[in-house]
Amino acid sequence: DVTTEPFWGFFAKDIGTAESAKKELGELVGEHDFETVKPVELIKRLSLHATAEHDTVLDFFAGSGTTAQAVMQLNAGDDGSRKWITVQLPEKTEEDSILYKRGFKTVSDFTQFRITKAIEKTTTDFSEILAKRKTPLDYGFKVFKLADTNFTKWRSSSEVDKDEVQQQLLDTRESSNDGAT
Repeated sequence: DVTTEPFWGFFAKDIGTAESAKKELGELVGEHDFETVKPVELIKRLSLHATAEHDTVLDFFAGSGTTAQAVMQLNAGDDGSRKWITVQLPEKTEEDSILYKRGFKTVSDFTQFRITKAIEKTTTDFSEILAKRKTPLDYGFKVFKLADTNFTKWRSSSEVDKDEVQQQLLDTRESSNDGAT
């Protein structure tokens, strides 16, 4: 058996651990099922070293939304205006899970909830610093949901002859749905 540590195991323990991050998340949002929560302080530190104050931080696997909270807190602390984009597919929560029982049918539902709670916490925890900012901290966020394509889907395999590919290209030329929303 090989035992490994998360990459943040190489940082000083004051930056947080998965266990302390789970506890911190629980204090922010209440009971949850997340096992591998990243410490906010770790993501703040990584963002500090990897970004400038006007950059955009992209997290393709948002999970509980740690990155959004970390970037908000980093901006509050250093007068930055970083933006963040978090992507979380609407992965269904298990019916016997704490999240499901609390009304979160998808992980992305919970991610949005956590971001809202993080806004409240950042506003409170950084109130004195925020009062001195040149420009107010922008807490706004938008939620986009996946929808099916409005275009004909490409159907092909590697064993298609040239004429079939050409015909499919012709068929998809005018394939948009005028009634799309």
